[in-house]
Amino acid sequence: MVVFAGIIFITCTESPNSTDSPSYPYFPSSSNLWEPSDSSSSSNDDTDPETSSSSESVGEPGDGSSSSTQSSSSVNETSGLTACVEPMYGVPPNGINSCVKKDGKCYICNPDRGEQCLQEWVWQVNDASSEWWYAEISCEEASEGGGGETYELTCEGLAATGIAGTAITQPAVKCNGVTLSSGFNFSGAPAWASPTANTYNVTANATAGNCNGKNASCGSIIVSSVTTNTLTCTGMPTTGVAGTAITQPTVRCGSSTVSATFSGAPSWTNPTANTYTVTATATCNGTSTNASCGTLTVSPKLTCGSVTQTVTAGTNVTPPTVQCGTSALTSGITWINAPTAWSSVNQGTYNNIQARAGSGSCNGQTANCSGTLTVNPKLTCGNVAQTITTTETPTKPTVSCGSTNLTTGITWSPNINNVLAAGTYSSVTATATSGSCNGQTANCSGTITVNAPPSSSSSSGGGGSSNSLTPVTSADGQPGWASRYWDACKPSCGWSGNVPSSANPNSPIRSCNRDGKTRVGNDAASICANSSGTAYTCYSQAPFISDGILYAFAATPTNGDCGKCFQLTFRGTSQHMSPASTLSHINGKSMIIKVSNIGGDVDPSTRQFDIMIPGGGTGWFDSFSYQLGLTTTTVTTDGNSSSTNDQGVLGIRYGGLTTKCINQHGQGASLATLQSCLNTACDNAFGSRAPELVSGCKLYASWFGVANNPQFYFKQVTCPAVLNNEWTASSHTSR
Repeated sequence: MVVFAGIIFITCTESPNSTDSPSYPYFPSSSNLWEPSDSSSSSNDDTDPETSSSSESVGEPGDGSSSSTQSSSSVNETSGLTACVEPMYGVPPNGINSCVKKDGKCYICNPDRGEQCLQEWVWQVNDASSEWWYAEISCEEASEGGGGETYELTCEGLAATGIAGTAITQPAVKCNGVTLSSGFNFSGAPAWASPTANTYNVTANATAGNCNGKNASCGSIIVSSVTTNTLTCTGMPTTGVAGTAITQPTVRCGSSTVSATFSGAPSWTNPTANTYTVTATATCNGTSTNASCGTLTVSPKLTCGSVTQTVTAGTNVTPPTVQCGTSALTSGITWINAPTAWSSVNQGTYNNIQARAGSGSCNGQTANCSGTLTVNPKLTCGNVAQTITTTETPTKPTVSCGSTNLTTGITWSPNINNVLAAGTYSSVTATATSGSCNGQTANCSGTITVNAPPSSSSSSGGGGSSNSLTPVTSADGQPGWASRYWDACKPSCGWSGNVPSSANPNSPIRSCNRDGKTRVGNDAASICANSSGTAYTCYSQAPFISDGILYAFAATPTNGDCGKCFQLTFRGTSQHMSPASTLSHINGKSMIIKVSNIGGDVDPSTRQFDIMIPGGGTGWFDSFSYQLGLTTTTVTTDGNSSSTNDQGVLGIRYGGLTTKCINQHGQGASLATLQSCLNTACDNAFGSRAPELVSGCKLYASWFGVANNPQFYFKQVTCPAVLNNEWTASSHTSR
């Protein structure tokens, strides 16, 4: 088993329904932050007594009457989002939450705006058990807060007067300006169909939906008894909105409706803002009689202008003009379906934006803003900081259009597609030439320092000697043993979080794309994490000889070893079993390794070093077969550490080409027979597929003598420049 970190980009989804997923009930609170109720865990036991691999993997018109407001505490009822989860232990759910918490804040992704959740899982090994645990969660280009929407209940249109026994139209109840047809009741109200004489103070109460629990006063209504030969005027509302038709009141003589004329009245079909004291005049029992209809206050109408424009995310956008009648409103406005902040708008398409007045003559009114606000993704560029030579092509920083990383359609200034002249480059920019961010230019942080190349001598292949290294003995070293692997996964030390501050250099080891030579950014996902990963082991990290000394990269059991170097002096013995002829060949030889990977299945009790060598076995996570075109599956796993699965040209899964040759010729085979077998196997495996790996593969025949799990004494040493240079190299090193 191995410890690794993997980053996965997934479109936000609703709560997963799989029975394999932990349940996340909603626990809303006033600040809209949620916690899961429980989690589950699983464990797997797996050991690797012989060889190992190290990799990364998977690892949302008022009437002026009084109202009540409160902040919504039930976001899930309208958004269908899952619980906002803290870091947790357990099995990762089959589906990714669309609501995540980070730094005490809840973030909600809006798939309609093309937003995505960024989730990072880490595989942690504890002794003989293993479990998944949540390492970090964040949200890219998402709306912050998750539903701080304020909902307002209003009650409009209650008549001021009525007649006993004559039906009264019940007032309209609205939640944020939307008329409700259910989910509410009235208190203090008359029987609307057949009221009795009385004075009623009516209140509307919401019992469901976004305004659940809120109440609003509808005003008072006086219901009078039927009086024979008396003229009455009833049914006129006390409030209205300019431009919105008002129902003309009913005039009766006794219980009979009569025709009347009105004085002091507005235009019933198109009223203007004013206060009206209305009187009805009609003939009742042969006499012209007047009756008061009451007072009607018509408020100015709230209007909202156009929002139509296209901008880039992060832009300061001027909100549309909102007016109460002819007066512009600049405060007391609540925006609905709008960006979280106009001063720095989030990416997305905003339709049906509304403005609601919270005070003044238009208090409680909601106005629709015309048009659509389109916010395109913003082009961003990461950190370009690096020190290279005039022979090296700079490593490109990550360039993103919103939450999508760009790999093509970019123009660089200066042109970092090519080598640069010696100097310092502190104003690197990237310009998108296509796609949603076409024409945008982003400044990259950091500085590129380009130096003249150092002079050095190196060679590859051959048996070589290590006479320039003083052997490590039991007196000054510790015992250990070597296994081997090459799975093509991005090394664990390729993430900055795994490299301790004390390491030299204090930076992640470089990774490459599928060709094994073109460097990719340090934050690129490993091919072993998911099918969209782009980072592999670089071919030039295979073992090589320089100035007579063998150098290699390796995996060790603990995270703290990232970037450390050790000298190994072989003892002529084996941890498990190896032909005698092979052990005598390697006896007394010394080499230097630099730790580039962390292996959970690398045995700490016996101080195992897992040397990275082509043909050494793909181990648990195999992306090497895909890289070489031997399979269409990006990564295959095999948790059986004692597997003898023969992977054809790559040899035995745990042990590689060496184990295949030993199995073929037996423990009594001569050194020459085994070396010939391994050299032929290296040519067959890599000669046409990855010729850059042939010499590194054959070093296990010529230098190691095909020794299986040889034992050694080791000690920590200062890392030589030749290994440090390869660790930070921005271009492929040909050997």
